[in-house]
Amino acid sequence: MARTPPSLPRSTAAARGRTGLPAERAFVIQLRADANLARGVVRGRVEHVLSGVAAHFDSVEQLLLCMRDVVARRNEGSAPSAESVLAVAVPDEGE
Repeated sequence: MARTPPSLPRSTAAARGRTGLPAERAFVIQLRADANLARGVVRGRVEHVLSGVAAHFDSVEQLLLCMRDVVARRNEGSAPSAESVLAVAVPDEGE
């Protein structure tokens, strides 16, 4: 039997409506199994939802650099490329 997801509290829903959540700023972040947020070990993969550009990161700083690069390029009117994002991210494990 399918569960109905809980509804957002009114204050959260109202705040979300005021601030806006543009799709061009949407990212999916997947943490690696060995990431440990409690110890500040942040590793994983980030993907920009609209463009599909993805990169791996080994720190919060690298994650933010990847995201900042994609948002900046979209604000400039140029599409983010995998090469630009990967320039600030770490290479895949197989490389």
